[in-house]
Amino acid sequence: MEEPIKILHLEDTATDAELVYRYLKKAGININVLVVAERASYTKALGDFNPHLVLSDHTLPFFNSVEALLLLQEYDATIPFILVTATVSEEFAVEMIKRGASDYLLKDRLQRLPNAILKALEGKRMEQQHKEVLHNIINSEALMNDAQALAQFGSFDIDFAAGTVKLSNLIYQLFGFTPGQAGAVYQVFYSNTSNNAVDKIRLSIEDVYVDLVPNKNSYTLISKTGRLKFLSAEFKLLKNADGSLTGVKGFLLDVTRLKSAENQLQQSEANLKTIFETTDTGYVLCAAGQQIILFNKKAAAMLEEHSGQPLRAGVPVSAYIPAERRLFVEEIIYKAALGESSMYETSFVNKKGEAKWYFFRWFPITGSNNRHHGIMLAVSDTTERKRMEIELETIAADLIVRNNALEQFAYIVSHNLRAPVANITGIANVLEASEVLTEEDCRQLLDALKTSTGRLDSVVKDLNDILRMTYKTTEQKTDVYIQQLVEEIKAELEVLMQKTGAVIETAFAAGTYLHAVKSFLYCIFYNLIVNSIQFKSPQHTPFIQVGVVPGNSGWELSFSDNGKGIDLHKYGNKIFGLYQKLDTASPGKGMGLCIVKTLVDNMGGKIKVQSKPGNGATFIVTLPNN
Repeated sequence: MEEPIKILHLEDTATDAELVYRYLKKAGININVLVVAERASYTKALGDFNPHLVLSDHTLPFFNSVEALLLLQEYDATIPFILVTATVSEEFAVEMIKRGASDYLLKDRLQRLPNAILKALEGKRMEQQHKEVLHNIINSEALMNDAQALAQFGSFDIDFAAGTVKLSNLIYQLFGFTPGQAGAVYQVFYSNTSNNAVDKIRLSIEDVYVDLVPNKNSYTLISKTGRLKFLSAEFKLLKNADGSLTGVKGFLLDVTRLKSAENQLQQSEANLKTIFETTDTGYVLCAAGQQIILFNKKAAAMLEEHSGQPLRAGVPVSAYIPAERRLFVEEIIYKAALGESSMYETSFVNKKGEAKWYFFRWFPITGSNNRHHGIMLAVSDTTERKRMEIELETIAADLIVRNNALEQFAYIVSHNLRAPVANITGIANVLEASEVLTEEDCRQLLDALKTSTGRLDSVVKDLNDILRMTYKTTEQKTDVYIQQLVEEIKAELEVLMQKTGAVIETAFAAGTYLHAVKSFLYCIFYNLIVNSIQFKSPQHTPFIQVGVVPGNSGWELSFSDNGKGIDLHKYGNKIFGLYQKLDTASPGKGMGLCIVKTLVDNMGGKIKVQSKPGNGATFIVTLPNN
């Protein structure tokens, strides 16, 4: 049975390790995998397990792929090392290949892993064979020919005078022939402008040829077997004393494998660049001194929107951070120089007036000797996620308000509807039990029934009004001028103000207006002003001051009076409840403040009260700009 391939897998995520194992088993590869997650077990496994190949994630707790590669090279530099990680920069991947890694793959591109492993092991086998061949060649008599074969280069010597061509064995092999299988010929092409200037020299074996051009080093050749070969040439034109051409000497080097490796590397670089430029995350690579070295299009767009200036290489990255956060970011950059990563979320308003949220992550870039080389900044646009969070919070808050309204509704149904319903039930029982009723009895029962049904109708209407106000109105918002609104309310309350001597004073700039639903705003002003008049102090003529000032995120409305005041310790949690009359001597049903609170909530605002018994009260309403 074929010996299994022993793979040492450096990975701290069990699900990722399991996924790799399944891919390899699915490919039909006979494997023996040992998974380790930290430095000590990795070092021990190198000696005890003696792996044929190492797979490594990049970032692990207190350990990384760079250190893992160095430890492997110290143990046995011939063991292939493949980087399998979630995401790495283009420069880092190239650097790992230069350091000796056999290959690298992203975790979401594991389809190529089985071939990558087989290719790395085949490369190791061929390298060992080359070493064995080299050892044998050095001890053989045909040192030059074997050395040429090992180095994949062959020599040629063309003598124009004798008309002969001498080729080494490898030249024949490059052309697809066995040595001596066919004769070689040459042909010289001169420039049209001068007979002495050589345009090219064609070296041929049958129909396979290469045109050697002075001052050109790279060539391609289709061999007799149809294979494309990439060649590097060095040759010298031989001349006699009078300057006439006598021959050519030189060599051809087979660089096909090198060219293939270069093409693969270029393809990998192109793939990484595509990922780098099409990802939703913006990346900025900075030198140790903060200067920007490289960035992708996403980073350029986001940081320009954030800072208002285009991103440029050579400029310190802190220059693209708003002044108010620059000191904070410079501290983060300092920590990155010490090897510490940092992340935070920030918000700002762009030129279009839109709120945006960005998530910043700062990563240190260190070498194998823990030397600080620079910083990587990753920026993600989290605006949509943040908007969804805010929307969910708004929905939750609205549900809480509606739930409280339902609880209050249940309370009212339980208490305020029970009494009139009980009275009606009692009247029905009397009617059912009485066989003969006098006219007076009928009149009394009828009066009682009217009273109960009237109370029941009143409660139902009040509930309907409150519930109607909890839903969004279809009425359009308009610019409501506050002075005009107050004058309209004064006109409606003219009789009450004359009776009580109430005075209403305004404290806001002329022309002040709010963009809102007028009926809602009118109802809030009306009920708070009426509440101040009805809750007047017996010692003072009612005085109400109405103020409107812009706040941090909207408008602040204040209604101050010199009335009786409220004991907030006693009634603070009842003020805005339905049918909550704090003064039984005052008129009304206890509906006004409940209506105000319902409308303010519907408009997305808040209301609070400041008061002490005997010192009047101030109701403060805050409404958002929109």
